Amino acid sequence: MVPIFANDTRFWQRRNLCSYHDLPVTYWRNERDPDRPRRPGRDSAEGDNRDPVWTADSKRVLYGSFRNGHFGIYWKPISGKGAEEQLTATETEPWLTSCSPDGQECTYDLGASDPSSGIHLLPMAGEHKPTTLLAEPTAEAAAISPDGKWVAYESAESGRSDIYVRPFPSRAAKWQVSTEGGIRPKWSANGRELFFRRGSLRSESTLMSVQIQTAPTFASIQPKALFRFRYSQSGHDYAVLPDGEHFLCIKEPDIGPTQVEVVLNWATELIKR
Repeated sequence: MVPIFANDTRFWQRRNLCSYHDLPVTYWRNERDPDRPRRPGRDSAEGDNRDPVWTADSKRVLYGSFRNGHFGIYWKPISGKGAEEQLTATETEPWLTSCSPDGQECTYDLGASDPSSGIHLLPMAGEHKPTTLLAEPTAEAAAISPDGKWVAYESAESGRSDIYVRPFPSRAAKWQVSTEGGIRPKWSANGRELFFRRGSLRSESTLMSVQIQTAPTFASIQPKALFRFRYSQSGHDYAVLPDGEHFLCIKEPDIGPTQVEVVLNWATELIKR
């Protein structure tokens, strides 16, 4: 399961990882205060529900789902007082990645299901008609900045996955902020720092940090390594706490034996017994 903190930090989400047996995936919410845990029940009625994203006001959760043979994007109030609503249908499995701070739009892509589709923008009001934010074939994992003026994303347009930043929503320019590859960008709460992973998606990688300047123009400094970690591969595989100093990661279990014992003269020991 992968925790995702709400913008007001009172709540967190966790996503149960899908099994190879296609077991249902459900969402739960809880208070960070361990003395007041709450479990309001399943946030969705059925199906494979995954990759949750908070709305800017922390009142709703958006997620992708598979229902009755069809994919779609849904949302639901965390208060439990409102009904679940489907915002749009998608041809393949959607991966929700971020919401704009004004609560007007969210970003998603179709990931490995459709690696040529680029990044999409879904309005959260009106007809909920998606538009294409970036049509670059390998662009994915978009993250809108806290001030709503920038979007970070990963792209393998050069032949290697790297992290790029563009103005949002104009996309008028582009800056590469990673220097040795990068995936899964996430902004700090103050928008002055960008985090990303360097390394393989499904194995040990290094969490990187890069300082960002947005005025008078965009600029970034040399990325620095924070720590190495073997991540459990999933849609949202790490979370940044609001202080920008602490992170939540799901550790991948160690593979293989950690100790080997050699028994000498084992046949003699058996005879004695």
